[in-house]
Amino acid sequence: MDGEKIFQERSIVAACNHIINYCDTHINTTSSLSDHYVRSFHTFFPTLLVYIFGSPSARGWIQTETDKQQDSAIRNLLLVNGSFFQALVKLSMYPEYSYDLVTESLPSDVRNVLATGAIHLLPRVYKNSSYTEASKTTNSVNIRTTATKQSTLVATTIGGNRKIRFNMLQFYLYYFASVPTWPPLVPPPQPSVMGLIRGAPTANAKTATTVNNASLNPKSVGYGTIRSTTTTASTGNSSTPYQIPGKLRSIILSVYSSVFEEYFDCFVPINKSKTFPHIVNTFFLDTCIELWIRTSWVTTGQKLSLEYMHSIATFISNIVKHNLQQCLADEESVHYFVYTSVKDELFFMLSRLAHNWSKSDDYQQVVELWSMWAAPWRLGATPRSSEKEIYTPIKQGWAPFVLDNIPFYFSIVNIILQRTSTFEYKDVIQPATTALTSFTSSGSIRGQLRILYRLINVLKAEGLVDFLGLIERGLEIIQSNTISMVAAHPNSPFKQISMQCYGIETLDRSVQEQLTSVYKLFVELEERNTWRPQGLYSTEPRSEHLLKTLNLLHSAYLARSSAQNAAKAAQLKDAYDFLANTFKVTGTSHLLAPTSNTTSTATTSASTKESTVKHRRYQPRVVGLGEGGYLTLEEKILLRDGKAVCSRDNIRAMGPRAKTYVRSYEDPTLVRWSLQLDDNLNRYYKRWESKPKCLPDELSTRAWAHRVTFTYTVVFGLLLIYILYRSFI
Repeated sequence: MDGEKIFQERSIVAACNHIINYCDTHINTTSSLSDHYVRSFHTFFPTLLVYIFGSPSARGWIQTETDKQQDSAIRNLLLVNGSFFQALVKLSMYPEYSYDLVTESLPSDVRNVLATGAIHLLPRVYKNSSYTEASKTTNSVNIRTTATKQSTLVATTIGGNRKIRFNMLQFYLYYFASVPTWPPLVPPPQPSVMGLIRGAPTANAKTATTVNNASLNPKSVGYGTIRSTTTTASTGNSSTPYQIPGKLRSIILSVYSSVFEEYFDCFVPINKSKTFPHIVNTFFLDTCIELWIRTSWVTTGQKLSLEYMHSIATFISNIVKHNLQQCLADEESVHYFVYTSVKDELFFMLSRLAHNWSKSDDYQQVVELWSMWAAPWRLGATPRSSEKEIYTPIKQGWAPFVLDNIPFYFSIVNIILQRTSTFEYKDVIQPATTALTSFTSSGSIRGQLRILYRLINVLKAEGLVDFLGLIERGLEIIQSNTISMVAAHPNSPFKQISMQCYGIETLDRSVQEQLTSVYKLFVELEERNTWRPQGLYSTEPRSEHLLKTLNLLHSAYLARSSAQNAAKAAQLKDAYDFLANTFKVTGTSHLLAPTSNTTSTATTSASTKESTVKHRRYQPRVVGLGEGGYLTLEEKILLRDGKAVCSRDNIRAMGPRAKTYVRSYEDPTLVRWSLQLDDNLNRYYKRWESKPKCLPDELSTRAWAHRVTFTYTVVFGLLLIYILYRSFI
């Protein structure tokens, strides 16, 4: 295949037709493959991909403005049923036509596993594609280290010769999925490139190369890509001498998205088949998870490119647009396999992005990606600021999904609120942007309100916050280690969650196990010995980040209370009301009085209006400390208005709680035994109708639940037995 003659004309249509004819003539329709023609195609194939898809330093067809005829030619070339793709399918059956990935271009954790030889720890996309010439036995490395905030793995210095080899179809799909992960091209392109693949040892052709996108010099916009590597690969030449003329454009405007949609429908047949197609099995799904989700990486102050986020959002949308309720009901389906493969990796990725993303309005992309997964009852609909449709997910049977995805509603929501608690709601003039950059490089009122409304629109679904409040109470019980005392109560949160999820209360033990597993995950993420609920939905005190977000909204509203800023003040007031109502925050005790600077700021120009508040830790007023734990009339009014909280100490126990409540000086096991013994003892005691009035109405052994009393009683009893024993001997 003479690549130079094909592309000398710089015609996309002519090149596509030539490639199709070549594949039909020399590969698809022949029963006996000619090594000359196939070897020529195999040698030129990596260069062909650079012509079509470009590279981190070279513009391809899809990064160039093209007309409808050219787009149609590219699409017809890449179709699954087209001659080009079918030729790759046929050649994938021949191991001699394959490519090796340069190990140094892979993420560091994958390199570590390859070095140790523990291939069972490899991500699934590489697991069946590794080979070695000399086996080695070394200790394995855990590549699933928790990666929420730092996302790092302990490096190893052990060497190894294990490689990753892809056949032609796998290499094509891997290259196709790599395209969005490259930082946006900014003319002129960066001159330095690095090799990603080389021809298989059995091939006599020259080395084929592409680019390691993580090794490019960082641009001023600070884009993240795949997890960075610390070593460099050999430099290769990925230039395209016969590049077609045209202006640079985003791949979002090209045929890339439509081709991906076809590949996803074909290779990830959700609700269409019980199995994956045999030609790729799960390779395309695994490639998307590996390149787009598991290894997506941003350090503090960076962000992923618009193309990268668009591809990830399209991938997730294609999963959630199918009803995930049905997927949870059939664990043998392709949909369930896809769901379980994506869920955990998506949580870690969203945690990294939400925590490290740059402080700009395009943080909205992260919140929208989260909202797609956290609100699957919307079936992948595009998130908007104003949504009038009312959703009732708990009534419609989405409670099991929420229970299975608790970290998305707690850990990530807490990180998002941590970001919103830094919003300043400034009036900023937006700079001009291009199609290749993200929305804006600085925060504005409009952008920050959009972020808030994406969060509100998910959680305002009817019954969702109440259900999450039950989960938060359950996590608090697990944290306080009082499950044994609370679980048997008819109104325990575990029984209520079980009823809403499964329609019966008897599965409360299963709910306890799920919440315990989530609690252990949160402890690991916090890197501490314990974790406490942040008070997002029900527990007191309420989340500091939530209350600070509300306070900043209210202060920004006050700073724009003049007539000339009535419209912005109304927007801020509406956002405050929606957020407070969604999280069920009542009263005004969380609002801090602005300083004197606020009044003067409100009278300045619109571009500098901003409220200045005193930042301090929220300290709610505590009532119930006097009168033996009873509340006064004034304290009851404060509680009703949400301006105070009850003390957890010195509250007189009433009703059944007086018996089941375990005091700090009591032992839970002894309390349980005493309650059982009292019940049996009083059953016979109450039959004594003519008992003297000086005797109590009920007998109780609760005093012996006191650890000290029980200890002294046991010691005294043993001493008495010993004395009696000695006296009779």
